[in-house]
Amino acid sequence: MRHSWPEDTQFTRVVLEVEDNVCTVCGAALHICDHRRHRIFTLQGPVEVVCKLAHCSDRQCAAHAKTRSPYAETALTLPWWLIGWDVFCWVGHRRFARHWSVPQIRSELADTYQIPLSADAIEDAVRRYQTMLAARQQDPQVVAAAYRNVAALVLSIDGLQPEKGHETLYVVRELNAKRIWFAEALLSSSADEVRRLLIQARAWATRLGLPVHLWLSDKQDAFVTGIAAEFPGVPHRYCVNHFLRDLAKPMLEADSHAKVTMRRKVRGLRAIEREVLQQRRRIAGETPAVAPARRPLLLHHRRTSWPRPYPSRPTRLRMLVRLCWITVALCVAYSMTIRADRSNRPAYAWRRPWETFGLRSNATWMPTVMAARTLNSSAWPPVSTEAWPMYKRNTRSSVSTCKSSSVSRPR
Repeated sequence: MRHSWPEDTQFTRVVLEVEDNVCTVCGAALHICDHRRHRIFTLQGPVEVVCKLAHCSDRQCAAHAKTRSPYAETALTLPWWLIGWDVFCWVGHRRFARHWSVPQIRSELADTYQIPLSADAIEDAVRRYQTMLAARQQDPQVVAAAYRNVAALVLSIDGLQPEKGHETLYVVRELNAKRIWFAEALLSSSADEVRRLLIQARAWATRLGLPVHLWLSDKQDAFVTGIAAEFPGVPHRYCVNHFLRDLAKPMLEADSHAKVTMRRKVRGLRAIEREVLQQRRRIAGETPAVAPARRPLLLHHRRTSWPRPYPSRPTRLRMLVRLCWITVALCVAYSMTIRADRSNRPAYAWRRPWETFGLRSNATWMPTVMAARTLNSSAWPPVSTEAWPMYKRNTRSSVSTCKSSSVSRPR
């Protein structure tokens, strides 16, 4: 799928022409027949490459049907690519040299260079970069230049299997130049499959014209028989890692045996520990329990030597006064009502506190007042036993066409 470029994208236009002006078959002049526009992303910004296509002007020429394009286009990008070589190399370097992940590469391209590439496009570029890099590393001229100052070869082979049942990746390396020659995944680790890799390694050594002085590997039967057959007379040594691992096997077995013996002896200490715990419990049961010290009683400052079950009279009076004030405050808060007439103007109507709860007289309040008076008669004024006047209903007729209607707050 072609990339959809925004309409306001500003491109740097690069026009390329065919390098040859004459036909290679008949020698006639080339004629420009078409233009090809190729838009790509570069680190410097979007670029539009305009390629002038040409063909032979002689219709009788055999090369008249063949269209030629400028070779300079491949120096900027490959056909059908969306990115230039600079972006391609930048992605490969960040992936393999700095070990960046694909999301990290994608975010860096979008933030720094404003290149909106998808994860699939970046993965495709990474695979192509890896293929090109492997082909470059195996180029005979590059390999010959790398071993120009090497007198002999020291080769090693080893296999790596990610999980049981998966393919085993076998890698052949040269240790003097520290270079990986080739790698191949094999389904089977048989002697015939491994010997095929050894034959390929001998072909590489023959092409370089250098002798093989040493082979390094583990003690796998396929390696031992294959190296002896393909490289007769070449010493075969084990690598240090496998050598130390094999050397430590007897010590690991002795250590495992010592652990088993130690556990047998230590298991007997558990019974001794249980006996000690039981002895401690028996000793703790025979010791008489000491009663905890009781807190001394708080004596009253007068009359009695024992604590009074109820608070004193002044304390009770203060509590009752506070309770009365709280009750009055709640009643006053609930006694305010808001009503609205037909003109939507609020009107405030006040009620007496006892009327909020449906009380008509002071009969309900009398027990509370008399109880407070009996506690401290000197602190309370004389209470009137007369009936309190009834609250007069506050009516207000509305200013509407219907004069008979009125809005009032129920009592």
